[in-house]
Amino acid sequence: MEADKNSILGFLSAQNRRFSIPVYQREYTWNLTHCGRLLNDIKTIMKYPNKRHFIGSVVQISNKHGLISQINEATIIDGQQRITTVSLILIALRDYIRENFEHIDETIAEEIEETYLVNSRKKNEDYIKLCLTKKDKILYDKLIYGTPLDETNSKSNIISNYRYFYKQIKSQKIDIKELYDGLAKLDIVEIALERDIDDPQLIFESLNSTGEKLVESDLIRNFLLMGLENDVQTHIYNEYWYPIEERLDSFGKNTLSNFIRDFLTIKNLKIPKESQVFTDFKSYFSKNYTRKKSSIEKFMTELDKFSRIYKKIVSADDLDNKINTHLKGLELLEVKVIYPFIMYIYDYYLEEKISKSDFSQILLLIESYLSRRIILEHGSQGLNKVFVTFIRDFNYKEPVKSFEIALLNKKGHHRFPNNEEFENAFLLRNIYTIKTNYKKYILYSLEKSLSNEVVDLSSQISIEHIMPQNIDNNIFWQNILGENWLEMHQKYLHTIGNLTLTAYNSNLSNKTFIEKKEMLVSGYDNSSFNLSKTLKKYTTWTENDILDRSKFLIKQALSIWQYPNSHSVHQNSNKTEITLEDSWTSIKPVSFEFLTEKTSVKTFIDVYLNVIQQLYLFDSDAFYQALNEEEILNVKFHSVGENEFDESKSAKIGEDIYINTNISNEAKRKNLQVLFDSMEIDENDLIIEIENPHIVTN
Repeated sequence: MEADKNSILGFLSAQNRRFSIPVYQREYTWNLTHCGRLLNDIKTIMKYPNKRHFIGSVVQISNKHGLISQINEATIIDGQQRITTVSLILIALRDYIRENFEHIDETIAEEIEETYLVNSRKKNEDYIKLCLTKKDKILYDKLIYGTPLDETNSKSNIISNYRYFYKQIKSQKIDIKELYDGLAKLDIVEIALERDIDDPQLIFESLNSTGEKLVESDLIRNFLLMGLENDVQTHIYNEYWYPIEERLDSFGKNTLSNFIRDFLTIKNLKIPKESQVFTDFKSYFSKNYTRKKSSIEKFMTELDKFSRIYKKIVSADDLDNKINTHLKGLELLEVKVIYPFIMYIYDYYLEEKISKSDFSQILLLIESYLSRRIILEHGSQGLNKVFVTFIRDFNYKEPVKSFEIALLNKKGHHRFPNNEEFENAFLLRNIYTIKTNYKKYILYSLEKSLSNEVVDLSSQISIEHIMPQNIDNNIFWQNILGENWLEMHQKYLHTIGNLTLTAYNSNLSNKTFIEKKEMLVSGYDNSSFNLSKTLKKYTTWTENDILDRSKFLIKQALSIWQYPNSHSVHQNSNKTEITLEDSWTSIKPVSFEFLTEKTSVKTFIDVYLNVIQQLYLFDSDAFYQALNEEEILNVKFHSVGENEFDESKSAKIGEDIYINTNISNEAKRKNLQVLFDSMEIDENDLIIEIENPHIVTN
């Protein structure tokens, strides 16, 4: 590796050079803010004859032993944003001078072009000095050749920045000669790497840590392609990586990174932290693949397959309408932590290892699990790790049965709510003020169950309160509800029994119940929605009527979001799972999973000590801080330095901490809760598998 000081124009003026941006680099991203800042820096140094300005480093790999008559290609590892931006200024200068040749010496335009922009004695791909990637290259080359641009190109940073520089020059706010001289005062450090000797990936990662941060997928792309021969790079990028990017980019900036995170979750049965996706990817790749072309192609084929599945999930784009309906429903439930599991079973379905019927049934079970949890207000905390365990426990030979067993083995906060608790919670659950997508999903699902037709989720449908939201001055509704009308109104207003769907919400407003029923077009009796037609049998709208309709709709809900077949569980499993929220009394553990690592155990002492040891190793500073919590200091949890407990009923953690194990299982559970809370670790990260039932003696 050699590092030399140079000017940016000195770098660009090298003869018979082509500066290639490798395919793994991201597109040109500098915007008008970056350009304005650079132009201001140039204006500043224009004022001082002896002042220069350092704009950063340029890292490149080139062939040191190339023939003088041939083009020497330099691959730009870092610095493409600065090189491209300066080149755009030079093109704008050239074009302005050519268009105003009567007032400006046109030879300056030719000097700019032939010295910095092109290899004038070369043709075809060797002619233009700066070779960008994909879309950027097409537009940049048009600027070099002076090809007319259409408005569809205006959103490109290449075009918008060029036009910005041209406009600034044309406004005559900048003197042409001074601008040209100012560009010559922009300095860089040129770092030249030797192919097969220096590691461009390590250098790039080091430089990126201080520059504009790349997203995880950018780092992964660079890792995969950097260091490969140019033709292999181009092949892998064009045939695999670019199509994956194009497939997922339309769903948002971080979709590709999120997809790779979910892909790694499937492969490792461990969820990478968002900031550690690249690190975990490198570890996964090095364990399973090599840098050979055939190995990288094998990996990219797998990644491509799962990217297609991921797109089907996020866009509900399956060929089967029934599966699409489930995917759209899951999208409304907004629980993206389920994606790894769905991707995993989707692959089995597409490989025809599980039937369409089984796949559809599993998707419905996921909907049922999530919907019941919403009604019981259980939330989604910890579900990411729960669905990882579903991947681990899935058996494609008995797909539905194995999933039902896995669902019903969850206890505590992660349990599948049973029919009784679901009914009780649903009866008075405030449906109207929950998340908009949740209430849409619930009401649309009920509507579909009554008509067996797909409801158009995109249509202008409103949720209507049968008993109006405001009855403070409405004598009719107060009389119907009786002397306790205010209490009744508050209790039942937003419950499922008092809600329906309509396309005429404003027409119904605060009218009487009979008026709402019998209106010619918008009335409930004439409604196209079956939810509203269920009101046809009612002549009044009292507390009893609301409860009667609620119970009817809850019965419908039970038929939609069914409880798994518990018979198969009793026949096939003598194990179940608990968390720190559940009692540890009179049960026996067989294993536990913490931070996605599974460990076999015989007693809760094993669980207790193993988890404490892992907490200590995970973050020793936070662990020591947790030992000072009042709840820990008030119990005989530990001693430091010397062991104050019976040696047979204690264990050493770290260098000087002794943990007391001579306490009840419930005390162990509560101590771990304190540690988890203090160290800000989700309690649901610990899942314990127990035998069912067994009596424990310690």
